[in-house]
Amino acid sequence: MKRFLFFIIFFFSLAFFGWGQIYNFRQFSIDQGLSQSQVFDICQDETGSMWFATYGGGITIYDGLQARYLNAAHGLPSYSVISLLNDRKNNIWIGTAKGLTMFNGSGIVNVDKNRQLSHYWIWDIVEDKNGTIWIGTDLGAWYYKKGEIKPVLEKRIASSQIFSIFVDSDNNLWFSTFNGGVIKYDGRKYYYNLIDSTANMMVEAIFEDHKHNIWVGSDNGLYRLNGKEKIRYSVNNGLPDNHILSLNEDQAGNLWIGTENAGIVVFDGTSFTNIGQDQGIQAKKVYKIFKDNTQQMWVATDGAGAFIFNGFAFKHIRFPEIPSRVFITSIEGFNEVKYFGTEANGIIKYLGHNEIGRAHV
Repeated sequence: MKRFLFFIIFFFSLAFFGWGQIYNFRQFSIDQGLSQSQVFDICQDETGSMWFATYGGGITIYDGLQARYLNAAHGLPSYSVISLLNDRKNNIWIGTAKGLTMFNGSGIVNVDKNRQLSHYWIWDIVEDKNGTIWIGTDLGAWYYKKGEIKPVLEKRIASSQIFSIFVDSDNNLWFSTFNGGVIKYDGRKYYYNLIDSTANMMVEAIFEDHKHNIWVGSDNGLYRLNGKEKIRYSVNNGLPDNHILSLNEDQAGNLWIGTENAGIVVFDGTSFTNIGQDQGIQAKKVYKIFKDNTQQMWVATDGAGAFIFNGFAFKHIRFPEIPSRVFITSIEGFNEVKYFGTEANGIIKYLGHNEIGRAHV
């Protein structure tokens, strides 16, 4: 039973109102112009338009007013788009279920002239500080440099699905593998067994927060790495789902966690808050969490399109039966039941949906 207690003093002249904080999301899906509701990735171009990678629907580009589309009819290798990257030159790199391509602002450019990646799913695309493009596929990792695509030859990487590649603040590369955990590369040497050498786990997300902690999302929970310190979070200590698909950080420094079965989870460093359907996310599976250039959080889901977080809102609860000019001196909650302590009207019990009663003390 979760218990919380906080104190507020409110004064109302007409009637008694209850307020509760909720998450405020706006949906962008088929009704709003999205080409398909299964969204794998999100990025933003130099004009501020949002790009949505969909499975079976190509790319939807939304400028806030209208949507336009990019798909196989325009030169993409496939209608199923898995990953997106806006590089430092404002080219949009596009990973599909049939290889890699790029949009240079005018049209599709064939960057894989020898069709080395044409049979691969492109799970992730990142750019390091030197301008090299790194590509994670369903068989190994590759890199694009000076007009050429070459494979990463390290054996564990070359033989694994690479779901995610992350470039940290020191320009180290972190590769997530299907069953080999995380592999780090500092430009000279590879580092192994960074999480758990005994666990045969699938890693799908890697992220560095503002304190330079490295977070690793796997199908065996969430890991925080800081130097030699390693902490694991799981369902045993508050994480709603052990299978992590995506990670990001909001402007307040909270870690946002996209899961396989529990939607969004927000971690403030102490506790986990699960964002479900009551707070506006209408899907359990979250493929990607993206922060745009105005610090707004976008969420890519499996089957419900994308959602944008508009900040916190307040839920308005009105109790017309309660006399006017009531002071609320305390609020206490046990699960879904709330108890409001008043100055002259005793304790009011709130059961939800504006259903109230008097508590017996």
